[in-house]
Amino acid sequence: MQLGEAFVPGNGDKHFCKPTSVAIDSRSGDFYVAGGYCNSRVIRFNSEGKVLNQWGQPESAASTPSVNTFNIVHKVVLIEESNTVCVADREHGRIQCFKSPLGEFIFSISINEFSGRVFSISYSPFGEGILFAVNGGIYFNPEAPIKGFKQPHDIVASKDAKSVYIVEIGPNCLWRFEKDVPIGSSISAQISDGATVTKLSSPLKNSSDLNIARTFILKLQLIPAQIASLSSSSALLLVLVASIIIVIIIILIVRRRTSRLSSYSPLL
Repeated sequence: MQLGEAFVPGNGDKHFCKPTSVAIDSRSGDFYVAGGYCNSRVIRFNSEGKVLNQWGQPESAASTPSVNTFNIVHKVVLIEESNTVCVADREHGRIQCFKSPLGEFIFSISINEFSGRVFSISYSPFGEGILFAVNGGIYFNPEAPIKGFKQPHDIVASKDAKSVYIVEIGPNCLWRFEKDVPIGSSISAQISDGATVTKLSSPLKNSSDLNIARTFILKLQLIPAQIASLSSSSALLLVLVASIIIVIIIILIVRRRTSRLSSYSPLL
């Protein structure tokens, strides 16, 4: 199956513009595509690739963005047991959740720990269900660490909620976190489903410890190691090729001189 047209961006049913995420319904085969960097929408397809419906509108300048509006749809997650689609509304710094399959707004989540930007979310069905989130850096100071991270970009949690994986870009590396305390702590959150205020279960210790080093188990410098290996191999190959070229040039010069000498006839 092929959807969209390569290198032809658009906002119609047959085109995308830098989509960022896909969530698949294991029951029906329907899948949801996050419109990404250009199109502020979530699109639902059936298993054959036919567009069934879509929702979302762009809104970038509002200090208090409206519901069902997006500013970079960076991740989409389907919670099958409750027929809920949750979206990381990145630049609005919030998570919006909708009723699937038609996309009716249910609630949004915004907490101070998001720091204005939510890059990714992941869901674990453990217990009553846990929604994990990771925030990202700011454009003007990408080197400033965010409680241990510099540029976290995506997150995936295991089904039992014991392991959480976070990938960074610049530096390119993968973090693995493992819970060492039971899930049960709570943090206050603003849930805009009317005037209701509720509690969210904290995925890693508590909200202030989300990226703390003591939850850190393993950090693999995956891409830099591959780059370093590639650089060493490339350097060796370059030296070998250069040596071969030099030898070939010397042979050609010697053969040319030998040919000239053999064809030289002195005047009598």
